[in-house]
Amino acid sequence: MTSCTFLDRLPRELRDLIYEEVLADEEEVIVDTDLHQGVYIPGLLHTCKQTRNEASKSFYSKSHFRIITPQTSMLLPVKWLHSMLTRHRKQLRQVTIHFRTNRSPSSSSAFSSPPSPSCHQRPSHRPIQNIFDHQVLNALRMESRYLGDKRRVETSTLLEHLAAMTYLRRRTISFEVDGPSSSSSSSSSSSSEAESGFAHYSTHTWVHELLTRLLERPRVFAWGTLLESYPCCVFLRDRQDRVALLEHL
Repeated sequence: MTSCTFLDRLPRELRDLIYEEVLADEEEVIVDTDLHQGVYIPGLLHTCKQTRNEASKSFYSKSHFRIITPQTSMLLPVKWLHSMLTRHRKQLRQVTIHFRTNRSPSSSSAFSSPPSPSCHQRPSHRPIQNIFDHQVLNALRMESRYLGDKRRVETSTLLEHLAAMTYLRRRTISFEVDGPSSSSSSSSSSSSEAESGFAHYSTHTWVHELLTRLLERPRVFAWGTLLESYPCCVFLRDRQDRVALLEHL
């Protein structure tokens, strides 16, 4: 059906008001591969060709699209955006890429816990052993950051694809990161403990990579809305703020 007889009799301004009222419930659209595939389309846009052409602008420009991105499919947002028509992608005004940080053995870092000191060390050697453990811990942190987590590479690839995508307002894209899971949040989530929380660090080093890349491109994405509930994000943001403060002194 190319047109709707009832809507044809109404002026365009009144039709636009009807579209906005009907699509008011679609303010937040969840894009999740577990629920549906491809681009979510409300029922109103399936009414007829005329309604779809007129109401699609209101739907894509006023809806908040939240793309649920599992850690096993980091490039899902790029595939979803590419699947859209060009004119619809140009109309997007608010897109949030929501990363899930649920732990997965297949995608987690090679190291999942800090090395524990040997229980049979002599008391007189304990201070030396503590210093050695600290050095080894720092080495493992660097190793796990650059080699242990494949999502670090996928995160950089995702940002590169988004930055190069045509007909997309990149400043409308923001990012969210889940907080630590219940199993990993039993310890305190303060920034001081986040710095020494090697279990969090080695499991989700790609979160550091994401925030670092966004800080390097402050004028590309709307990275300011990145959730800071993740302890290591808080630590990294605090460190970045301290560096910026010292540069202005």
